[in-house]
Amino acid sequence: MEEYKIVVVGQGDVSQLTMDFLMGPTLNTAIDSYRKTCLVDDEPVILDIFTTAGQETYMAMREQYLRIADGILLVYSITDRSSFEEAISYRDIIRRVKDSSEEFNQVVLAANDCISSGKYEEPRTVGRAEGRDLSRDFGYPIHEISTKHRENIEGPFYDLVRIIRRNQKLRHGAGLIKAAALDGRVDELLESSKKRQGNKCVIS
Repeated sequence: MEEYKIVVVGQGDVSQLTMDFLMGPTLNTAIDSYRKTCLVDDEPVILDIFTTAGQETYMAMREQYLRIADGILLVYSITDRSSFEEAISYRDIIRRVKDSSEEFNQVVLAANDCISSGKYEEPRTVGRAEGRDLSRDFGYPIHEISTKHRENIEGPFYDLVRIIRRNQKLRHGAGLIKAAALDGRVDELLESSKKRQGNKCVIS
């Protein structure tokens, strides 16, 4: 069974988001870790989820956990401007920690405190357009959620699993082509792929 490490970061009530997803009790430690087995697109997956509670202690450990993450869920609150600004700063942190020549794109944004009715209990200080712009500029998909009203809690986690799976398939395919190129079997590999797809161009 697939198993992925997901790190939940940000100021948008990350502990509550994780608890709502897991339906378990909140623990008051600097780094909380949990495990959940779920079905994403009818395929089982185990998620090891790391989240924050004690912010000051967590800061010293943050990069260690980001380094091992298969996927990152970046949360901010639409009623807390500073949390949005912190989310913006995380891109450079992720780039540095991952230390890769390729852009690490296994990240999903979660805009917390969004209510489908649009009747907010606190003034909205981060506009929907700002969230969309951030999503476009960074290349991270965005989900509007509400931990308080339990709206769209699973969406960001499941989307992150899909991104990880997709990238794994792309890397696997690239690896096969590279290996085939080393022994001159590229044409054979491509022909085999066409036969499996019924000689059709498949766009997913």
